[in-house]
Amino acid sequence: MKPGATVLILTLVSVTAFAGWSSSGPTGGSVNTVVVAPSNPAVIWAGDAAGVFRSTDGGTTWTNVSGTLVDVGFLAVDANDPNKAWAAAGWESTARVWRTTDGGATWTESSAGLPPLHPSALYVDPRDANTLYLGSQCGAKGYVNQPTFGPSTPGVFKSTDGGATWRQLPKPPTPSIPCGEELAIDPFSPWRVFHSGAFDDGARQFESFDGGESWEIGPGPRPTRAIVFDARYPFTHYGITSIYGQRLMVSQDGGFTWREVSRERLLGPAPPLSTDMRLTSLSMDPERSRIFFGTTDGIFRSGNGGSVWASTPLRNVPVNALGFGGTPPVLFAATANGLLALANRGLGAPATIDLHDVAANVSGLAVDPSDPSLVYAGVRDSFEAGQIRGRVFRSGDRGASWQRLAGDDDTPKADMISVGADGRVYALRSGVPSFGALYVRGRDDESWSMTPVPLPYGVAADPKNAGVAFLAQQNVVQRTRDGGLTWQNVASLTNPAVLAIDPSDPRWVYAGDGRALQRSSDGGDTWTTVSQNYTGQLIVAPSNGNVLYRSSTARANYHVERSDDRGATWRVLALPEVPLSPALAVDPRDADSVWVAQDAGLYHSSDGGATWQSVDQPFLITNGAVRLVFDPSGRILYAAYPNHGVWQRSVE
Repeated sequence: MKPGATVLILTLVSVTAFAGWSSSGPTGGSVNTVVVAPSNPAVIWAGDAAGVFRSTDGGTTWTNVSGTLVDVGFLAVDANDPNKAWAAAGWESTARVWRTTDGGATWTESSAGLPPLHPSALYVDPRDANTLYLGSQCGAKGYVNQPTFGPSTPGVFKSTDGGATWRQLPKPPTPSIPCGEELAIDPFSPWRVFHSGAFDDGARQFESFDGGESWEIGPGPRPTRAIVFDARYPFTHYGITSIYGQRLMVSQDGGFTWREVSRERLLGPAPPLSTDMRLTSLSMDPERSRIFFGTTDGIFRSGNGGSVWASTPLRNVPVNALGFGGTPPVLFAATANGLLALANRGLGAPATIDLHDVAANVSGLAVDPSDPSLVYAGVRDSFEAGQIRGRVFRSGDRGASWQRLAGDDDTPKADMISVGADGRVYALRSGVPSFGALYVRGRDDESWSMTPVPLPYGVAADPKNAGVAFLAQQNVVQRTRDGGLTWQNVASLTNPAVLAIDPSDPRWVYAGDGRALQRSSDGGDTWTTVSQNYTGQLIVAPSNGNVLYRSSTARANYHVERSDDRGATWRVLALPEVPLSPALAVDPRDADSVWVAQDAGLYHSSDGGATWQSVDQPFLITNGAVRLVFDPSGRILYAAYPNHGVWQRSVE
């Protein structure tokens, strides 16, 4: 083993646990990649935010072989050894490449020479497993200085020793920034590499005839996203690119020249495709020469070399990657709604594969104040091509297990969740168009009731008085006293963005917008303006209603403030300003024990914000929690992380 290399040894447990945190779900979520081992079609690898999963029986059963790998974006498998694979995991400062030679039982970090990355592709040469290529795009943070980590380095990187060491390949012949937005190798002639940057026009996609050591501007569009070749006619190649328009290309001379399939022929007699559909992936049935391509609108197929295309049963689902294999052969699809398998060589109906992966994208989180064993989580599964699937889960054992609520459909409804004293659940979807909806259900109900609401912004249920809740919508705050059957306007605010109720004395209610914070001391009957600054999130200390914490702004950056007089005056706490609004939680037992999740970490103060200590997050990630919620006892802290489900830890 190389000195200093890190080896991860897999331990199979029923509950995922890291650094004092544990999680049992909710499970499911977007799967980023799926690869069928070229030398053994019964071995399939898949990767997502929860880690790496592997099947050795054609996809019938799956094993979590992640170790502590998370945020797996790309996998590559040795063409001759189904147990040898590489994974690109993490983003920005946490991005690393790992390799395994024993089917994922152990992982060795293989990142020597790699700077901070935003991975866009990972390939292993099918003729030489020591040669690998890694693309790094500019990314959302590629050229923005961050408080904890620097910018990512874009471009193409290459290893010739199996991933042990890496070096950056020469830049293409262009003055623009060499972002590795798309990268592909020709599997038939793997020394041919294709590359697209982010700021070049469609006439300047690049190709290399020497493994990326030098680049030429391609004479026209090039297949920089994915390439496959026909096993029966190996000089016939197909490729796609999507960065400069959605293009399918065909080569009849082994990939040296390419012609584009016209848009009209691409649409063919198949159902109309959405105008914003993007091509994402390619795969081929090697025995039938049938081509499959994944899009942000499902999977399409062609059996005559691309002249005519038809839809498959999988539509209206964003597809991230495709892999053809298994026994008998099926088409595996890594999608925004999970890992799917299309039987009958890709022509059958899609079946969902349950990986038991803690990868759900939780956007809403709440605990029942009168029954703290009940925890609710709202999940968004995708946001591509206009398709958004929402799910709502409940745990009846303080997060030890999760079940989807009975009668819950796929309508997004629970980015914001609040639970009242009687166990009634109120849910709102954020980012709605002109009209949204409020969803309400009792603790034992089998379905939701829905009320249309113009521009909903927030909801807060009274934890002590049954049936009382407040709803923030455009220009007004409304109150219900009958569990949402009827509502009354009680305050006027311009686009109120935050609501909070004092858990110890619910007569005190707060509502804030971009300009002011208002307060009521009589349960919402009358209101007084107490602050003129923006309030992003507001928490009232359960053990002392005089103490409030909020996120606010100064010079367009968010920071945390504290008030000791019910919001009349505020002081900025010592945490550094960060570009994203933090999530806040206060220990119900101690008003001075406050937790803050920032974009780059998690912090705790035991002295009311005078000093702060960094707290280990569940895993090595750069994104902070989007929700922090305490159990009413104060002994359990729940945290929802993007694409990582709900995690909890004991707080003594």
